[in-house]
Amino acid sequence: MAADAKFLFRRGEVYYFRKKIPAALRAHFGTDEVRKSLGTRDVLEAQRLARLEAQRLEEEFARLREAERAARGVKPLPPDAAAEGAMRALFERWNARAKRPRTTVYDFAKATSRFVSLHPGLAVEAIEPRHIEAMRDAMVAEGLSAGTVKKQLGAIAAMLQLAVEDGLIARNPARGITVEGARPGRRPRVEFTPEELLAIFASPVYAQGERPVAGAGAAAYWLPLLALYTGARQGEIGVLRVEDVREAEGVKYLDMLTEHTRKGEPERRPVPIHPDLIRLGFLQFVEMQRRAGEQRLFPELRPDNKGKPTGNWSKWFARYLRGAVGIRDRRKTFDSFRHTFAEACREAGVEEAVFEALVGRRTRRSRQEMPLAVLAAAVNRLRFRLGEPREG
Repeated sequence: MAADAKFLFRRGEVYYFRKKIPAALRAHFGTDEVRKSLGTRDVLEAQRLARLEAQRLEEEFARLREAERAARGVKPLPPDAAAEGAMRALFERWNARAKRPRTTVYDFAKATSRFVSLHPGLAVEAIEPRHIEAMRDAMVAEGLSAGTVKKQLGAIAAMLQLAVEDGLIARNPARGITVEGARPGRRPRVEFTPEELLAIFASPVYAQGERPVAGAGAAAYWLPLLALYTGARQGEIGVLRVEDVREAEGVKYLDMLTEHTRKGEPERRPVPIHPDLIRLGFLQFVEMQRRAGEQRLFPELRPDNKGKPTGNWSKWFARYLRGAVGIRDRRKTFDSFRHTFAEACREAGVEEAVFEALVGRRTRRSRQEMPLAVLAAAVNRLRFRLGEPREG
């Protein structure tokens, strides 16, 4: 049966036409569906009339959308958008609507480039689900993780939804596209074993005093140690300032900016400095940075193209861990220091509420401010076997 039959239904012997009205236009029609008699009992004639009626309605929908866009001051895409890639024009429109995080803009720009490379010159109104599926299948073929594929498709879907809201298209062709067949996402991160910790802190950075350029000088030495003894995330350590090393109530601590808060708003938390870090020269290093007039504790860290201060450093550490240290288990990453810290807290009998306060995890248990002395007592109970690394 012809595709036009989807608009048909029969009441008695007579065929009727039925078509859903786009949500944005229902107020104009006063209903959510158009229904009318086609005045015929012949199915072929009914299909012909349904096709004409559907075309007439689509033209009316288009006129109403254009009028609505003009009333709101929404401009159409540039006339040359098809030649340049309509998705690029749509990306620029999306980006201009609000101030967005740099990493989000980067991800959306990357998704746009990927789509345009697959479908150059494709107008927005010509985009169909098969085009989105082709992009998905291409990413799967590249071996990208399910998480990456979903993020890229999500960016395209968000921009196409803007086109729907602006009346450029009637429906979002990316809606309902699933990510099947992609390889599993990230493997779960696990803690380092005692033997692996010994290997890390007997590697050239710690045993021979090497300071690789890609490791950002002193950051190569201190970031792993700080992660191990504080449970902090890489990004939290990378943005530390000299003034964030403080003392109160006789306790030296880091005034740490917490990432990934539930409300999305920046919060700070005190994390006492472990005696082992002091023994290895951390406070002397901080004083050296202060006398040098540095504001950042690790000024040699250079942001990556997403603006992440530790983005490039993270890639160096992954290479260093696999190469110089010899740990090739892909589950072992910089995040493993945080998991090792958590395991050490459990072994030392640190209460869950205290642990959550130390790592910046807000729950009912850690909602109230934890006394600095309590945090310091917990940190001082932690024990790690590092061998004999050189002082930093």
